[in-house]
Amino acid sequence: MSQKKNPKDTAPALEDCVPLAVDDATRWKANVFTGTESVDTPSVADSDELVLKKSMLVLNKLSLTKFDKLSDAYVATGVGRNEFVLKEAVNMIVEKAQSETHFSAMYASLCMKLSRTAMEVETDKNGGKRFKELLLLRCQSEFEKSTEESIAQATVGITDKEEIEYHKKLVKKYYLGHMQFIGELYKVDLIKYKILTRVTPPLLGFGAHATLEELRGCKIRAVDEEKIECFVKLMLTVGNLLEAQCKFYREKGKPEGDEIMNECWRVINGLAKKSAEFPSLSSRVVFLLQELLEVRSNRWVERRQKEEAKTLQEIHADIAKEENKNARHNRSGPSSSSSSSSSSSRRPPKDQKEKTGADADGWATVPQTKSNNSNNNSYSSSSSSSSSSKPKPKSTSTRSKATTTTTTTTTTTTTTTKTYTSPAECGKSAVSALKEFFTGGDLPEVLLSLSELIGKGDGSQGRGTAVVRDLTLHVMEQKEEQADKLIKVLGEALGQKIVTGGMCKGGLEDPVEFLEDIAVDAPLAKGLLGKIVGFLTDKCEGEDFGFAKLSV
Repeated sequence: MSQKKNPKDTAPALEDCVPLAVDDATRWKANVFTGTESVDTPSVADSDELVLKKSMLVLNKLSLTKFDKLSDAYVATGVGRNEFVLKEAVNMIVEKAQSETHFSAMYASLCMKLSRTAMEVETDKNGGKRFKELLLLRCQSEFEKSTEESIAQATVGITDKEEIEYHKKLVKKYYLGHMQFIGELYKVDLIKYKILTRVTPPLLGFGAHATLEELRGCKIRAVDEEKIECFVKLMLTVGNLLEAQCKFYREKGKPEGDEIMNECWRVINGLAKKSAEFPSLSSRVVFLLQELLEVRSNRWVERRQKEEAKTLQEIHADIAKEENKNARHNRSGPSSSSSSSSSSSRRPPKDQKEKTGADADGWATVPQTKSNNSNNNSYSSSSSSSSSSKPKPKSTSTRSKATTTTTTTTTTTTTTTKTYTSPAECGKSAVSALKEFFTGGDLPEVLLSLSELIGKGDGSQGRGTAVVRDLTLHVMEQKEEQADKLIKVLGEALGQKIVTGGMCKGGLEDPVEFLEDIAVDAPLAKGLLGKIVGFLTDKCEGEDFGFAKLSV
């Protein structure tokens, strides 16, 4: 019986259908299957579009763990072949940094590497500068772009309120991410100190080209809350370094940048305190400003730990540190299980109470158990002694002797062999312990961590040298207070013989060698290193620190 055909079914009959003809000469094929596309072997004949596609593939794979390898591959794709490709590459990096804020520092490092790489597009005598120029122009255009205009462009033709709100939040996220990226570029010295101090006042309502005299005592009539939030994000990223450089240049007789930032902080204090002479803000923004002032007063140490991208080695080091901390806590805690088990062993069994009875003379009899426990022996001996008129004094000594014998026989001695990590891992773990000491101030804990990391015997010299080296390199980018705390830690470690003078001497070789490079980003590095070297020279008698004194 044939089924009745649906009148609305317009498909042809199955027997009338034939396979589509495939023309191998004209059909589309992915380049990855044809073998004509290779990221690692760029060709001169590659089109600009293909070069940009290759660079995007590498950029999507970029991570902190494989940064050196993949950044070299990114340069090898040919992004510097002409100005069009280089400009598009800059746009890709900026957009990635805006959307992936956790990796802003990594993208800033990539920009620093590209700025120091000679490219084909560079034809003038200042080779290697064209990338930096294009990067700064793109950052400036994004900085000066109005959020209202960006939202209007993103919501063209959209009528749904929820979708419009989604695009608003997306634009705001990108703008805040751009502020963080600018801060990371400042850290790697791609944006200069003078530029940063001139672009921050417009975020607080000052004129775009206002002079220092116009900023002094200027009253703010209106502010943009989104730009205020951008100022907060920027200061949380670079506040510590910016204030250190302001102090450095003021001591050098160039106080203009410091005075500009003082005017900015005057406005922030007024807005946070809701002063009548400043415009009012929403409670959320006021709380942001109050938190920023609190972080600044706490020497730029945030109350909540900032989420940052980490390498696999750093993640493993954090896990090992947490395990060591838990192990120390478990060793120091009381053992409740042993006390409960000992108390239960002294308690007579329940079934033993039920089976006890009285003999013909009225005395209670307890049946013998199969247990050889010394507590049961003493319990039976004491019950038998109660039948006599006088107690036997030997029973007490016998019980104590039996208990002592049992304790002696059940005690076992175990020996364990400690396995130490590599010197590089020891250095990273020591820096993490020092950071905790900076915030918590627990000196015995950091000394215990250093003692466990360095240890004794074979390899301790290399581990101790790596610890002193990484601690010194870390503090050279901090402030004088952190240097004083490191000196305190090293003094106690030397006194307790956790580190030796030879470890300190070997640990200063790398900081002295890379001092000039570090001083570019950290102006206080030379003075802080000189302070550490002076302390160790006085503390470590018999060690020659002449090589370090000549450099600082």
